[in-house]
Amino acid sequence: QRFPDNTKPYVDYIKQREQEVQTGSREEVEEKTLLFLVEQAEILRDAGFKDEAYHAYYDAFEMANGKGLDAECAAIQAEIANL
Repeated sequence: QRFPDNTKPYVDYIKQREQEVQTGSREEVEEKTLLFLVEQAEILRDAGFKDEAYHAYYDAFEMANGKGLDAECAAIQAEIANL
């Protein structure tokens, strides 16, 4: 929120993280993708972009739910409720 017009560092960071997520076995990529979605949601939430954060958390929730990760689903739902 301090620098709302300066999104280049955020975009650069996201591009870097996307490349990191795509390395490893299928299971590793899926695990990294889930963590990346949660991280992105937290960044968006902290920057004050509640709608975008909601969608990122929801994507993470769907992924965790599809894998049967109940604890992760509960944590994500709690974050969504706080938005």
